Amino acid sequence: MASKRKRVDLDLNAKMKILQDIDNNVKQKDIASQFGIDVSTVSKLVKNREKVEKDFHSSLTSSGCKRMRSSAYGDLEDGLLQWFKQTRSALMPVSGPVSRRVILLRLTAFLVATCIRLPVIAMIT
Repeated sequence: MASKRKRVDLDLNAKMKILQDIDNNVKQKDIASQFGIDVSTVSKLVKNREKVEKDFHSSLTSSGCKRMRSSAYGDLEDGLLQWFKQTRSALMPVSGPVSRRVILLRLTAFLVATCIRLPVIAMIT
């Protein structure tokens, strides 16, 4: 009976190393055995090369990250992150009631702009 292969999670550094090996004309079979993964995993990395490179060069992700999860409301999060950075660079406090109000206002504006219908949200004052 064949033994099951243990799951291997590759971080972004390992994925970039695999893509560099592909560029250096190393066989996919050799790369797969070196990293302990299946050849189909190497093929998927080559297929998704642009996304892997974009994630690797993104300043918001850690290169040690193994799984990239995207948000359902990326636009809202980007807007809140931008507000947070601007507020902190202006040396203004980002805590308590001020941040709650801003987050609630941005959430409301986002929901109105995207016409998303959600149950009534309790107002945070």
